Amino acid sequence: MELWTALKEPFSQAFEAREFELHSKLQYHHKTESMTITEYLSEFKSIFDQLNSVGTRQEESLSPPHMKLGSAYEAFSTTMLKPPVPSYSEIIPLLHSHELRNINNKSAAVNQSMAFYTNTNNKGKNRGNSNSFSSKGRGFSQTALGLHKTIPTTSRQ
Repeated sequence: MELWTALKEPFSQAFEAREFELHSKLQYHHKTESMTITEYLSEFKSIFDQLNSVGTRQEESLSPPHMKLGSAYEAFSTTMLKPPVPSYSEIIPLLHSHELRNINNKSAAVNQSMAFYTNTNNKGKNRGNSNSFSSKGRGFSQTALGLHKTIPTTSRQ
């Protein structure tokens, strides 16, 4: 019995330290921009499983995984808090669906930006020479860009 008491104290201190570490990990675990929902949820589950393996079952005190997803999921998180609050098993597929929608919206925005950029860059191309002036008309003198030289025109009558 004396041996058990001697071993119990160091192990219980290590256990408490590990439990505190896992609670801290769970508290500060959040989704980064480069992380997919699957990666985020896998890490969340891993920490949660480790807490369960050390004998801690405090599901009520844990914040839901959808609360630390960042600004791209703010509307989603707010919606999920409205009664009736869905269970974790109901939230997971909704998170995946929201992630796919975000990815599609980003790619559509990029495509629109690229189309606009291409359109504005091609403005004026293939419309004659690059000097952007016309010599048609009477008494018009042309100044070539960068040369500061007037080129007289002949008037046709």
